Formats: sequence, structure tokens, C-alpha cells
Amino acid sequence: MSRKIFLLSLIFWGLIPWLANANTAMRFGHNLSATSSVLRSGECTFGLQLIGCGLNDRLTLGTSTWMLQGYKLANVGLRHIFKKDDQGNVWAAEIAYFKNYGKISNREYSKRPYEMEAWWLRWIRTYQVTPHYRLHLNLHTNYYADDEMPFSLRRPIPNRNNGQINVSTLHEVELLDRWFLSSEMGFLDLVQPAQYIHVGTAIGRTGENYHWHIGYSMSATIRSLFAPTKRADYQQELRETTQGYNTDMNRDKARRDYSIHPEFALQYFF
Repeated sequence: MSRKIFLLSLIFWGLIPWLANANTAMRFGHNLSATSSVLRSGECTFGLQLIGCGLNDRLTLGTSTWMLQGYKLANVGLRHIFKKDDQGNVWAAEIAYFKNYGKISNREYSKRPYEMEAWWLRWIRTYQVTPHYRLHLNLHTNYYADDEMPFSLRRPIPNRNNGQINVSTLHEVELLDRWFLSSEMGFLDLVQPAQYIHVGTAIGRTGENYHWHIGYSMSATIRSLFAPTKRADYQQELRETTQGYNTDMNRDKARRDYSIHPEFALQYFF
């Protein structure tokens, strides 16, 4: 019996590298962390995460679909590969711009629309650790020209400045039959008066011309993790105010800020 189990184990672990190298569509990343993957020249994609095309084999231009529709944020992003070796290790960068479209005239609401303008510059280092495991290191150097009511990765911090530095890791593990697991871990707002822990996970499947995944991520102050009965999403509470982040923030609520972000992605490639 032990010999059969040993032989089956060899077959199982021998299949995983083959499956990981199968011809599959690319994956863009999780809620905070990005991969370094880009579309091939002339290849395009349409889906819930983004609409984009490969300008050449190293440069991809796109816009986030769900931010346009759900957040009313006009946005554009450009991802470029600087260096890639034969083992799959990559140096890349991504620049993105976000701004709400349309004038916000009605200041009486239960949940106010998002109102922000920001530049994001993300540096990405990818390591192909094994044929079935990739590690992506992310460094964000961001600037917010306006964050009266920003998206959830800009948390409510009293006495904040316009900058934001985030660091995170994204781990991708290939499973059988083109299924995969991903997880992200990192920190938000390293240069602000308060810092946040950010974690997330997802499961999905990648085919030859499609990709989908479902998961969640969490952003939380350290204090909120030790106060489960007192923590709350302070950002969503501020959406019920007329001034958003520009109001006089409650410092105690800010210290107990905690947020869960669901995530679902479906992309088609052509």
C-alpha cells in the first residue's frame, strides 16, 4: 500500500509543473497587489476587472471596468515590463490615474458617491519560485490630489498627508486542472500617522481565453483586530456625511477602522 501511495504522489507532483505551464490566459492581480503580467501585442481583454489591450509585448494599456461602473471613477492604467529572464523573473511598473466623473451637486444622501483624484505608481518584482508558485512583490508610491471620499484602499486617517506608501506580497499557487489559489499580505499607509494591515485570498480558474476568481480582502488597524465587538468600517460611516474625509474625524473610530472587501473577477481574452 505504501508503495502505491508513493507512486501516486510522484505522479501528482509531476503533473503540477506541467499544468502550471499549460497555455492559459494571464491574471492581473488581487485587490491591492498586482502581477507583472502583460497582454501580448494586439491581444485584448474585456471583463469585470478591466478593458485593455497590449500595445506591444511589454506594454499594456487598460481601464478598470468596475471602478467606472460601480465607483463612477474615470481611470486609466499603463503596465510595462522592464526586464524578464528565461526563468520567469520580472521587473515591471504600473502607473494609474483615478478621478470621479460628473459634478456632485446633491449633498443630501445616505451613501455619498466617491470623490477623489489620485496618481498611483506601483513597482512590481516577480519571482518564479517553482513551476507552480509565483511571488509578486509590490511597492506603491501614490499621491492623492483629492481624497474627500476615496475608494477603500485609502483609509480614514486624521491628520493624513497627500502621500501613500504601501507594500504587499501576492502569492499564486497553481492547482490541478488550471485551478489556482492566490493570497496577498501587506501594509497600507506606511508614511501616515496610522498604518493598516491588509490581507486577502481568492480561488479561481484560468482557461486558454478566460479567467475568473472569487475572494475577499481585509484592511484593518492593529487595534481593530483585538476589538472584534467594537471595530467598524469608519469609511462607510463617513460616506453618510456631507464632507467625507474632510470632516473633523473621530479619532477613536479611526483607530478601530476595519473593512472587508469582496472581490469577483471574470475576464475574456481575444
